[in-house]
Amino acid sequence: MRFDQIFEYPIKEFVKHLEQENNERIVFSGKYGSGKTTFIKDFFEDKNQQQILEGKKYRPFHLFPVSYSIASNEDIIRYIKFDLIIQFLIQGITLEEIKLGIIDTLPQYVKKDLLKIAKTIISMVPKIGKDVVEHAEELNELVKLFFEYHQEANKTDGDKMLQYLNKIRSGQGSIYENDVITQIISRTMKKAKGEPILIIDDLDRLDPEHTFRILNVFAAHFDTELYSGEKNKFGFEKIILVCDFKNIRRIFHNKYGRDVDFVGYVDKFYSSDVYHFDNTRAVSGIVSQVLASLTFEDDEMPNAHYQMLYLGNDFVRDILQMLLKVDLLSLRSLIKLYGKRITYHKDKIILPREGDRYAATLPMTLQLKLLTYVLADVESYYSVMDRCSLAFNGEDPEPASYDIYAAHLFHILAGDDYFFRNITGYPYKFGEDEIYVEFKNDFGSGVVQSVNLSKVKYNDAGKPEKGDYYRITPAFFWKVMKAVVEKLERLGYIA
Repeated sequence: MRFDQIFEYPIKEFVKHLEQENNERIVFSGKYGSGKTTFIKDFFEDKNQQQILEGKKYRPFHLFPVSYSIASNEDIIRYIKFDLIIQFLIQGITLEEIKLGIIDTLPQYVKKDLLKIAKTIISMVPKIGKDVVEHAEELNELVKLFFEYHQEANKTDGDKMLQYLNKIRSGQGSIYENDVITQIISRTMKKAKGEPILIIDDLDRLDPEHTFRILNVFAAHFDTELYSGEKNKFGFEKIILVCDFKNIRRIFHNKYGRDVDFVGYVDKFYSSDVYHFDNTRAVSGIVSQVLASLTFEDDEMPNAHYQMLYLGNDFVRDILQMLLKVDLLSLRSLIKLYGKRITYHKDKIILPREGDRYAATLPMTLQLKLLTYVLADVESYYSVMDRCSLAFNGEDPEPASYDIYAAHLFHILAGDDYFFRNITGYPYKFGEDEIYVEFKNDFGSGVVQSVNLSKVKYNDAGKPEKGDYYRITPAFFWKVMKAVVEKLERLGYIA
């Protein structure tokens, strides 16, 4: 499923950045799983370029250097050339083919194998030809030594320097390498339609040990203007490095220490400034669309019943929106939820004192389990909740339904003796606070419908009752939510 609208906003900003004058090297930064690769591929498709760039044509060459991490520095450029040739074939780019006539190649052949030609002609002479040829090898060695001496004696200082330069340029792995294959690729780039642009993607996937080794290889090899006259190696007009700039910074400081200048190291990879890809606002807009696509396996109840059970209170939607806001949810993780068939309502929870009960009678347990799927595993769940408790710890609750969600979560945490009884209120000690929980169940299904929290007061008989309003804060919400997830993990419902 494609969500084209999530890229509408970044397009205009990226065009401005791409078209800046002398902006030949670009760092395209975005968090892992945000859709960077999809955006880049879509942006440079022919039909999109015509609309976006008003007729200007770029020809992208997309490389993924993950496999290069097992290669030596010397081999990396060889693999790049291999990948570029494969790209030529995929894109239907033909190499320049020049057919030479016999008159063009004959002088070169004669010059190269003059003695061999002479031997053949002499062998055809009657009587003496055969004898001369039998001794030609001795003459051949003498002629060879003479020509070597002749060439060496005639070398100027300029010839010697040129020979040295050619030796370095033809050497595999040399930062100045410019062998015949490199030259063919460069010529082909110039003749292909559109300005060639190299995209080096998936740097996020590299092992941290190899990240800077490979970046350094690219930096050393592609800074060629001084000795080749080209802006970038192979004749590329622009080079785009696709990565999470913040993550690269963290890896750098972890490897070299926080006192080492990161900016001074990394600014050689971009000409202007780092382009920060941010489609959070657009991705946030598709959350409801993704949730509406869910289907629920059941032969007895309609899909709409379970849509209400899982999503009717907006808890899942609000949590996903909050995670997007603080960069704790990727586009990739969100989209994997699209169209998922859910069966959690058929699961049972083994409650400590109530026995087996279907999770559907406590709807927020279903919702918490659905969030586990989005976040991959329970350990990630805990990490996300800890980080959210720091990010959303202000006085103003966000979203507005913090108090409603917190109350339902608190009932799951505290109500083991009361889930399926007609008692409508009970006290529970939570930290330093004593809280009174009021709840209401659906008469027919037993599904919890509402929960309210208050302070506890004691009547004249010493029995606990509903007291004053209990103020629910964001810190309380996240603390209770984490405690509930821990409980459901202990009960084997969330894993």
